[in-house]
Parts: sequence; structure tokens; C-alpha cells
Amino acid sequence: MGYDSISGVGNNSYRTNQTSGGQTIDAVYGDAKDKQISVDNFLQLMIAQLKNQDFTNPVDDTQYVTQLAQFATMQQMQELAYHSKSNFMMSLVGKDVTVAKLSIGGNVNKVIGPVERISFVGNEFKIYVAGKEYSVDQLMEVHGTSSDGSDKPQVDPSKYTILPKNKTDTTIDLAWPVPTSDEVIASKLKYTVYYSTGSAFDTVDEVKAGIRFGSSERGGLTSETITGLEPDTTYFINVVVKDGNGKETVYQKTTVTTKPQGE
Repeated sequence: MGYDSISGVGNNSYRTNQTSGGQTIDAVYGDAKDKQISVDNFLQLMIAQLKNQDFTNPVDDTQYVTQLAQFATMQQMQELAYHSKSNFMMSLVGKDVTVAKLSIGGNVNKVIGPVERISFVGNEFKIYVAGKEYSVDQLMEVHGTSSDGSDKPQVDPSKYTILPKNKTDTTIDLAWPVPTSDEVIASKLKYTVYYSTGSAFDTVDEVKAGIRFGSSERGGLTSETITGLEPDTTYFINVVVKDGNGKETVYQKTTVTTKPQGE
């Protein structure tokens, strides 16, 4: 863990940089006097009140004590709210969140990923996801830590079937659903397509013993066209799904027979 501080950033402000476990919190803090009402502000108001009071009906001096107590209470509430918000923002570092920006056409561009760092510049918190800056208003969801470290797979694709769409004598078009409605988990799933002429194709080991088609562990893959097949041949096809914790599972296998040659 390392610490670094640079004073004199802007007017009456300082920067702190804390690194811990690959996570960085980068904050530029303004002078506390610039962020909230000070006692000087209260005294200026009190002097203005004294100057402009009705001397035929002067203000009771106990009112000043009451006002000062009320002011001190308000100031403490401001500080409490500020520190509560600071603690919440700092707690987001390393957690998976959903952030979104509106494009010029009115479309919502959503990004899901872990919060890399938090900055505080110009009395406004900023969060950084996938190297881009977002305001607190653009934070849509907080999902939790990026990995729960569980030995249990995060998805169970065996409940879903791979669907053959079209076929020729040498190709088969396939599609399959994303095996979860959780956007964070879905964003980290990696898919690898396999096929075989053997019917034992129901477990991860059996599937990985088959013939892999295309690159392994592709993100966002929900369809594929397998090429280079033999005509009039029955193939068993399955997809290995790897989740964010590295656990592998498979879909229900599908069986497809290519068309006779020339059809």
C-alpha cells in the first residue's frame, strides 16, 4: 500500500492518491471553508442584523445564542452528510456497477464493470469504469464485488437448449440464449463451441474432448455457423460456458444431421 500527497492543486486544495490491492482512489479536495458555510458567514449575518435592527425594539441577545446553536447544528449536519457520501463513494471501489450515458440520439449507452477509482473535483464526485469518467447521476446500479469467490458456478446453462436454425450439406447455423438475467454475470461469460460425431457430449469433459470450432472463450457469443462439415452426417453440438469465477458448465447438447451432398 502506498500513499502520495501533493499540496497546492488549484486554489486551497490538495490531492491524495492511495493505492491498495491494485485499486486507486484519486481525490482532489477543496478547502473545507470553500465547501460549507463558516462561522465567519454567521458573524457577517449577525453584524448585518445588528446594523439594521429596529433600535426601538432591539433584538434579544438570547436570540443570538439560539441562532449560533442552530448554525452549529446545521454545520455539523452538513459535515455528517458530506462524510456519509464520501464513505459511500469510497466503498464503491472494486464493486461491479452499471453506469449509463445518453447519446446524442437519445439512446442509453450502458457499461457494466468494476469501479476502478473515485475522484472528487470541483465539489463533485466522479467514478471511473472501464477507463471512462461518470458522474454520480449516471450510476444506475451497484451489483457488489466483481467476484464472490464461490466454488458454485454462477450459471446453469443445462436448462437451455442450443437451437439449430439452418443447415446445408457442410454448415450448421446455431443460436442459444444467455443463461442468466443478471447483467453483470452475463457480461463476464465466455463461450466456446464444440462438435463431435460421438453421442457422449453432456459433460464439460466430454464436450471439451470434441472438436472446437472457432476461438475459445469468446464474450457475448450467442450464435455461430459451423462450417467444413461432412454431408449427410449426424453431429452432436454443445457450448462450454465459463463464468467470471472460472467455473465451466455446458448447455443441453443438440443433434443435427447435415443435408446430403449437393442439397
